[in-house]
Amino acid sequence: PGQAETPLPGTMLPANLTPDSAQTCLGLPTSAAGLFFLLNALQKLDLPHALESGLAWVHPDFPPRILERLAEHAGIDEQDPILVWVRSLLLNPADSDISVRLASWWPPNLRPSGKPASLDHLLRAWAVATRRWCWRAGQISVRDIVTRTGLFSVNRTDLDVALPLDTADVRIRRIGLDLDPGWLPWFGRVVRFHYPGRRELYG
Repeated sequence: PGQAETPLPGTMLPANLTPDSAQTCLGLPTSAAGLFFLLNALQKLDLPHALESGLAWVHPDFPPRILERLAEHAGIDEQDPILVWVRSLLLNPADSDISVRLASWWPPNLRPSGKPASLDHLLRAWAVATRRWCWRAGQISVRDIVTRTGLFSVNRTDLDVALPLDTADVRIRRIGLDLDPGWLPWFGRVVRFHYPGRRELYG
């Protein structure tokens, strides 16, 4: 207790943030501090159900692949620590030729494909579904959600993102994207968001 876990191999990231700490937050600067807000959008689209229906068995790295695609859509720099870490979670080849026809793996706000879907097709569908949900629910684009400055920190069990309090966005707050997801078994982390003042955040 109280001792930080060793970061996962390849992440090059420091220990997780200390919740409610009065000290300057630890972590690496990122321009994609809002990426993990989209975990709440994926929850609302019931991605956990699709994963439990067998998608996680066929494509165990499906959640980080969606996040990678959404980060790329938002124009996040290749060297941003969040994108580097997300890519460290990828297990399967990107050109996997496994195809599926299961409607239960399809996002609920899109019509299922009548043809077998490749991994790339399924990822594209979930990325489009996420972007569509964010716009329809909050009149906000994925790019506007993701591209936010802050600090990012992760260890074996916890993922923390700290954003300056003065950057809180009512559009994000209104649709509940900045609520702490807590433990997400399908993502393998406890996820928390912090909103310290700029002095506490950057020192």
